[in-house]
Amino acid sequence: MARATFFEVRELLDALRAHHFGLTYDEIESLFRCSHRTAQRWIKFACEQEWAEEVPHDDGGHKRWKATKAAEGLTPVVVNPTELLAQCLAIQAAAPLVAGTELHAALQSVTRKVATALPNHVQQFGVEALAAFPPPPSAEVVQVRQELLEDLLEATVSHRVLDVTYRPLYLGSPPKQYKLRPLAVFPHKGVLYVAAIGGLAEGKRPFYYAVHRFDEVTLTKEAFRPPKGFDARAFVQQSFGAFDGAVLDVRVRFSREVAPLVCERRFHHSQKVTALKDGAVDVGIQACGWPEIKAWILSFGRHAELLEPKDKRKELRDETAATARRYQP
Repeated sequence: MARATFFEVRELLDALRAHHFGLTYDEIESLFRCSHRTAQRWIKFACEQEWAEEVPHDDGGHKRWKATKAAEGLTPVVVNPTELLAQCLAIQAAAPLVAGTELHAALQSVTRKVATALPNHVQQFGVEALAAFPPPPSAEVVQVRQELLEDLLEATVSHRVLDVTYRPLYLGSPPKQYKLRPLAVFPHKGVLYVAAIGGLAEGKRPFYYAVHRFDEVTLTKEAFRPPKGFDARAFVQQSFGAFDGAVLDVRVRFSREVAPLVCERRFHHSQKVTALKDGAVDVGIQACGWPEIKAWILSFGRHAELLEPKDKRKELRDETAATARRYQP
């Protein structure tokens, strides 16, 4: 059975509001000159959205429905193509985070609900836009239970302590029990992380935890206060990825061969690019998360040289030397 659209049901709701005792299927069919199946489809959709409810049968024993208070003042959603494209891209970006979990069905459900409030020609454009912007392939699929995520989000928003069982990254290590004070939840490369105080870092500075490594989460009644002046957005943005640590002043020189690629990419919001006379470029960033910064530099091979901080140059030299030894005949 095809789903009803907002525009179809809005006319039905107007009719239900105009009839104090409600309408039967037969009366709906007569008013709108539609089939019995269409009337059923409209009523089913309106009831699912809590816009209509069943009332006592008429004298002939026929079912009747009337509009609820929730249906008052409903208006269609008016969007332009740019807004619709932005929504499509946001859905595609979220898809890897919920793949293989109960949240995948929730994402599909809310997408359908938004679509029903759009005119037919806009809905068709949205379908074509989603087809034109398929989600990127992802080799990593992580499982996050819906109830776990709900408790995590509730704790983050209401500032409540979580009792968690956390699996360390290293295989064979036993799970750890932590009390965490979550401050921010954010995605990175298709994986959800939470910045929280406690656990691996008992100080006042938050530490990053991979949400899919939470085996159990218990939402406690214990409340906490975030650090004074804490800005979740600023805290997350200072990292180069999903690693915490001291903020470093990093400067990397890229050869002329890769300079065009480097110049057209934004690796971090603090990025500053300086062009050199020989065609090379220097890129400066201020960020924490040295493990990912190091991996980023090494990914360019001989075309990248770390200039600052100088105390990290030896670490990269040892890393590249160890790699070279693996490829010796």
